[in-house]
Amino acid sequence: MKNELVKKCDVYPRLILSEWLYIASQAKKKELDNILEYLSSREKEVEKLNPKQPVLPTPLDEKYSAGFLIFGIILVVLAPVLGWLSIQFLGLMVIGVIIGLAALIFGIASIVYATSEPKKNKLKNKENKEKYDNEYATYQTQKQAYDLAVQALEQEKQQYDSQIQQLQKEFDLLDKAYQHSLQFIYSKYRDIVCVCQFIQYLESGRCDSFDGPHGCYNLYEEEV
Repeated sequence: MKNELVKKCDVYPRLILSEWLYIASQAKKKELDNILEYLSSREKEVEKLNPKQPVLPTPLDEKYSAGFLIFGIILVVLAPVLGWLSIQFLGLMVIGVIIGLAALIFGIASIVYATSEPKKNKLKNKENKEKYDNEYATYQTQKQAYDLAVQALEQEKQQYDSQIQQLQKEFDLLDKAYQHSLQFIYSKYRDIVCVCQFIQYLESGRCDSFDGPHGCYNLYEEEV
């Protein structure tokens, strides 16, 4: 019985120390994770402010369509000739008039298309340019706000940098001490769940030794 009490006195404080080191290390880790999570959320908030740069549409052709223009002029000029030739060779006044009018109409349509399309394109290009200028002005304002937000975030990160390094250092030391404190426990049971369970066994009096037929190891195996 005396040896078992000695074992209990030797082991119990070491288990308490392991538990305390684990709790302390996790508290530091939680504090560190909270800061990193906060900075990550700030980065996402700032990134949402990053505006998309507008793109100026490809300008439409404002030149006259030489092919349609020449074709239209030729048809207009030749319309009476085509009508007269049709009458002479076919001998039908109606067909000649129709052919002449058709040539005239197609010629005028070609000329109108060749001259009006560039005007429409010019107007469309002007509208696109005005729209682009307005969007680009808005983009510049948003970009300035984004750049300021990025600068503010970098300053905030710098303010937290030393705290992050200190917390990481403290966590590493505590975690290393915790892992080292478990070395007296058999490797299978080196985790905080087993440590807490062993403490309960000893505090409740269900066990007063670590090993042996009535020790913490055997009782834990029976319950698990």
